[in-house]
Parts: sequence; structure tokens; C-alpha cells
Amino acid sequence: MTASSGPRASIDQKYPKEILLPDGREVLIRPPGKADAEGLLGLFQRLPLIERWCFGENPCERGVVEGWIDRHLEGRTFGILALCEDEVVGFGTILRPGYGGRRHTSTLQLAVLPTFRKLGLCTWMTLDLIRRAMEFDIETLRADLVMGLENDVIEALGQCAFVERCVVEDGFRCPDGMCYVTVVMTRTLYPTWGDF
Repeated sequence: MTASSGPRASIDQKYPKEILLPDGREVLIRPPGKADAEGLLGLFQRLPLIERWCFGENPCERGVVEGWIDRHLEGRTFGILALCEDEVVGFGTILRPGYGGRRHTSTLQLAVLPTFRKLGLCTWMTLDLIRRAMEFDIETLRADLVMGLENDVIEALGQCAFVERCVVEDGFRCPDGMCYVTVVMTRTLYPTWGDF
């Protein structure tokens, strides 16, 4: 299924969205397009190396970022950008398996510039991605996070009803050889939000 057909087409029509942060800055949330590769590269180049190391691929390589955008446009993943004054300040994605016994689950990844943390942006992005995952009939969202390095994301996911499923001792090794604990968090999704 391509981005121009099926549920994906109606999802893309729900953007852009505006968020007003507590400090008064306005942030625009929208899916990425081909022209966003440079801005996305800029986001990751401004993140500390240790945080970039949390991604499975080097996010400072143009080919990697362009591949992420291509997969989004092909409908194999779903991503959103957070922009403030036309600068990419955050990125979130749902990685969707295309085949096999894990098609009902997806992995959530988030990256937000340090100057935009503790302002609710990560939580807003997470809630938006949860809603998109529900529209894709995903049953479980999973996030593998590094304790001590991704504490802001761990906190945001906890506020969005993700629960800790397990910890993996020495599950993450830094470039300098230092090891950290990896926390696996999940959230079960339902077809609708329900009434309360």
C-alpha cells in the first residue's frame, strides 16, 4: 500500500497540527517529505553522539535519513516531524514489520532536541503516533530504551500508558565500551479510545 491509497491517505490529511509549548514556542507536527532530508540530518547532527548511537543506523548519514523518508512515503513506516520556525526539532516513527508473526506489533522511536524536552513535546508526539498506530490496526507498540540516556522518552512513554516489560542488563554498549541497561516498554492498543 502506498501513501496515496488506503488508510494512509486519510491519515496524511490530518496534518499539519500545531502545538503551543508552555514556553510560548509554536511547533508544527507533520509527516516528512522528500525535501525534509536536510532538516532531519540537521536534527541528528545536533544530538549528542551517545543519543544518536541509540538508533540502529547512523542518522547522520544522508542515505540513512533518505531511506527512512522513502520507507515512510512507501507506507512501510509512519513518521512525523516536529518543526519550530521551519527547523526540525523532533522526529518520531513507527517501524512496522511487513511480513511474519510480528505484523501486529510496531516499534516506536523518538528523538527531540534537548532544548525542546520537558515541555510536553515528546508526549504530544507519542500520543499522535499512538493514534496513527491504532488507525493502522497495530495491536502493540514497543520501545527499547536506554536507561540513563533516554530518560525523557521513558518518562513520556510512562505518561502515555506504556509499561515496563523487562530490563536487559548491559543491553546497550556505548562507543567507549560503557554498558547501560535497556528497558523494554510496551503499550497495548485497542481499535478505539473507548468511552470514559
